[in-house]
Amino acid sequence: MTTMTQLETNKTISLSDWLARKVSEIISIELVTDHPWARTYRVTSSEGTFFAKQLPSCQRETLGAMELLSQSFGERVPQVVAVCTESGFLLLKDHRGKSMHSLKDRDRSLDLLQMYGAMQAEAASKVPLLSCMPMMDLKGLEDRFLSFFSPALESSSNVGAAHFIGERKATYYRDRLSTRLHLLRPLFDVAQNLPQTINHSDLRAQNAAIREDGSCVLFDWDDAIVGPAGMSLHNFFDGCSAAMSLLGKRKLEVDNDREYPVLLDGYLNALVTGGYASREELEKGLPGAICAGVMRYLMSYGKFPTDDDDFRHVIAKIIRRCTDNLLQGCDDLVLSNRTGVLAHVVDYEESQSPEPAVRLIRGYLQGSGSDLEMEKRLASNLFQLGKVEEAERVCRQCLEREPEHPEMRFLLGHIGLELLDLDSAIDQWTLAQKFGLAKQNLDGWIDEVRHLQLSYRAADRPGVVPSVRCSSIDDEVGTFSRLRSRIAAGVFREYGTLLIENAFSPDLLNTLNDEFTSRYWPQLQDGNPTDALQVGNRRFMVTLDLAGPFNDPSLYANPFLMSVFRRLLSNDFIMGSFTTVTALPGAADMRMHKDHTALFHASEFDQPLPTFAVTMLLPLLGLNAEMGTTRVVKRSQRKSSEEAANMEYQDPLGPQGSCLLMDYRLSHQGLANRSNRVRPVLSLVYNRSWFRDSANYKKQPPLEMSRQEFERVPDHNQHLFDWLFPVSLK
Repeated sequence: MTTMTQLETNKTISLSDWLARKVSEIISIELVTDHPWARTYRVTSSEGTFFAKQLPSCQRETLGAMELLSQSFGERVPQVVAVCTESGFLLLKDHRGKSMHSLKDRDRSLDLLQMYGAMQAEAASKVPLLSCMPMMDLKGLEDRFLSFFSPALESSSNVGAAHFIGERKATYYRDRLSTRLHLLRPLFDVAQNLPQTINHSDLRAQNAAIREDGSCVLFDWDDAIVGPAGMSLHNFFDGCSAAMSLLGKRKLEVDNDREYPVLLDGYLNALVTGGYASREELEKGLPGAICAGVMRYLMSYGKFPTDDDDFRHVIAKIIRRCTDNLLQGCDDLVLSNRTGVLAHVVDYEESQSPEPAVRLIRGYLQGSGSDLEMEKRLASNLFQLGKVEEAERVCRQCLEREPEHPEMRFLLGHIGLELLDLDSAIDQWTLAQKFGLAKQNLDGWIDEVRHLQLSYRAADRPGVVPSVRCSSIDDEVGTFSRLRSRIAAGVFREYGTLLIENAFSPDLLNTLNDEFTSRYWPQLQDGNPTDALQVGNRRFMVTLDLAGPFNDPSLYANPFLMSVFRRLLSNDFIMGSFTTVTALPGAADMRMHKDHTALFHASEFDQPLPTFAVTMLLPLLGLNAEMGTTRVVKRSQRKSSEEAANMEYQDPLGPQGSCLLMDYRLSHQGLANRSNRVRPVLSLVYNRSWFRDSANYKKQPPLEMSRQEFERVPDHNQHLFDWLFPVSLK
């Protein structure tokens, strides 16, 4: 084998030619990983196994230090055989270890951190090694990080966070960070007092291995940098906030509260024992170093613009997770300052982000005790999160101390609506008025609830289909619509079905019917289409191309229905399918059936499980007895098919513009088309983001949409089509 005596430079040589010069009798060269930041190959030869890496130009800055790194730390890093800096080639001997990630052993993680801490303590005195590696500059870091989240940052060689998470989410983070990053500047100043040393930058179990003798080896030093110790800890602590809390002697509120202190203590002891710094100096300096490391780690992804949706999706998840955690760390720095806490809470509320607001308020109350205003905000944000029972408990605890608090009474009225306790909603809003709440239109709200109360009570009658009517009196994204959406969601949870009248414009439906007749009737009229699934006698399911009139937000993202689905399926729901079930003239009754079986057996749980998918049936010509409707068995979503067969059924009827919602587990039956007209019914399924229907789409895809049509979808609706375009999940 040829050994390396100096760094090679050759701009034109190929990897295979270069390897042939370095390794004798090569048997195979196998691609192991192919990432935007590096390609790794396993090289098998008569002399043994090697690993070759090929780095893009933006990753070659540390290659010059690889041999020194190998010489300095022996078996703790892979042995470097050869380096070609101009071409970005690196050849390493096989480390002969088993991936630490596959072991999932906390003791191994502790061993790695202790070894890494000892390496950093040792490296702090190795001037030649430090001098040939890039150095972290903490000055101006806040401004550089904010620029990374600028929507305008985009070039052929460098991109910003928006390239991965979208402009809307990038703007959200930039706005939050712009009012919080100043809190980190004092931490950065203290971190600069720590000695300079090597930092791996991507320290995690996936980049470490255990040999048969129990020794640990750490590889993939491509992004290493010189700076204060601690910059690479974030992957072991799910971000920076947990380690910051431990170093600041604050109580942890995470699942790993037992593991984190052990790991951090082992790392600190290794640095102290190695003579890097005192424990007191480390406890003061590491918080700033950890935050700086997270920020640099995220910005490093900007070097890798890619059109690969899978990579962009993975990187987007990392950016969101780490940035949320960094914001949490900033919030923790103001926990003892009521003014600071309130400012951050208001900022979260104005940006409609109740989850971090709840966490921040809880942290503040834990240390400060009673604070009626903060408790009211806690209840309000819990309610926004959908934690209704918990919000009610906080409200009632506050009212024990101040029974005439009008805003708490007002919030309890909303909670009553969510719990379908309409009498309570009316009573609490009446008390809120009595105690001085000057809320415009509250009398109208109370009247609206009384009207909805009549519909709700009627829903339980045997032959009645639960229904809600969209009103034209108030705008459908206004106050009354929100009241109706709460009632609608509550009724749907109870009965598994809901008829919504006046939901769609007849003009829209006539346009869609004309489009359907023009595009799809020719393939259906002979009764034997090749690309449609027969689902009954003279009845076919066709996957519609989301284009032209069908690519209309007023159809697939009806504001009132979206508000109902958010309550039923959580905020990240997506569209599972977009089809039409078309009954030709003379089509007979379908059999009674469920679209999907229950995901779990009812005996496994004490409480009824929430819905995982909702079908929205939209008859383009209305629901009437002659053309046939869809018979439903209300409350059958929590019953077996056998049990549902003995329950009373209901036949919903409604004019054009009505739609029918059905739980995916509901027993239902398409009735005969006794008219001489084609009866097209759009079937739009909305489901939780983790659910995939693998039962109903074996002949055709559930969704069809071109990239060009997807670009026409408004940004705030693109998440609906995450099945087709995953990177749109922002």
